[in-house]
Amino acid sequence: DGMELLPEEVVKDWSDQRALPSPRRKGYEKTLAVFDELVPKMRAAGVELLISPSDAPFCVPGKGYVIEAQHLAKAGYSPAEILRMATLNGARCQGEGTVRGAVQVGRVADLVLLDGNPFESVDALGEVSAVVMGGTVVVGR
Repeated sequence: DGMELLPEEVVKDWSDQRALPSPRRKGYEKTLAVFDELVPKMRAAGVELLISPSDAPFCVPGKGYVIEAQHLAKAGYSPAEILRMATLNGARCQGEGTVRGAVQVGRVADLVLLDGNPFESVDALGEVSAVVMGGTVVVGR
């Protein structure tokens, strides 16, 4: 599930957060309920979304992307729409939509290589086999 790709201190921090008292956990559950209520309305209104960074409480970096993608799929978004949120929409939000966010000649492209097909199921986003940054494999095979 990708946990072995994370630094030991990140896994420990995440594990510590999961042991937080129930009031904090209830806040997280309330946030998910709001997410599940608002996202379909935003979709119907044509709001463009992006997947948030994986640095929130109870979120393991990378794994948070998969969880959020699963919630977006539950709200009716297709895998292709969710991939656009994770790539091009994020680049556009940062003002880099012409430089990043797509695998295309002339663009900067750090890549996450997957064992599964994310166009079939967003669950494949959790099947990381390698990460390529600046043309060098930095994690995986």
